[in-house]
Parts: sequence; structure tokens; C-alpha cells
Amino acid sequence: MPSDPKVLIFVPHFFKTGGVALFYQSIRPYFGSNYKYFFRGNRSSNKEKWAIFSYLLDYTKFLIHLMIYKTDFIVLNTSLAKSGCSRDAVFIFILKFFKKNFMVFFHWWNKYYEQCIDVNKGINKFPFSQFK
Repeated sequence: MPSDPKVLIFVPHFFKTGGVALFYQSIRPYFGSNYKYFFRGNRSSNKEKWAIFSYLLDYTKFLIHLMIYKTDFIVLNTSLAKSGCSRDAVFIFILKFFKKNFMVFFHWWNKYYEQCIDVNKGINKFPFSQFK
């Protein structure tokens, strides 16, 4: 009998106040043991200049996770905004390198950023091209 797929869900840290963190925190008890959360993103409540180091730490932890644990499917939660797309494009690049199945769930949509992507495809080529 085939086993249930191992699913990894990207979520913001639960101490962050926001709808996405609250949503995934509230449904966590209903998931089986084959569902794991990967906490990523800025750990402070404000955008600090040191945030890039927390992202580098997240990328490293994610690489280690993929090499150690069997993961069949990954769910990325992001926003269609410059910061979210830029950060998560690197995760998607890693997922494609490891040939992992994934889906992206956009929980917030920045209309201005969408228009920038349409108009300036060359400027935003890397971040958004990873989402194809």
C-alpha cells in the first residue's frame, strides 16, 4: 500500500501577527504527521537591514532539509510583491534544481507590482520567471 505523500508547507513564523500565520497555526492540529511546516522569513516585527542574513539562514536550512528528509510536495505561501517574490524565487530555484513538485499560493496581491512585471519584464525577470 502506498504511503501518504510527505508535504512541506512554507509559513511565516507563528509569533508574527497576520492572517497567514494565524490560519496555518489554527489548522495545524488537523494535519497528519506527513505534513510539516517550514518557517521562513524575517524574524523581527520590522524590516531590518539584517533580514538578508535570516533569509540566507532559511535557504541553508531548506537545502539541509531537502537533503536529509524525504519530501514529496511543497506548498509555498507568498505574496505578489517585490519582497515576497524575490525571497521565494530562490526557494523555487532550489526546488527546481532538486526536481521537487511544488505549488505557489499567493495570499496577497500587489496590483502595482503586477503592473511592473507586465511593463518591465527584463527588470523583474529572475524573481518572477521562477514561478513558471
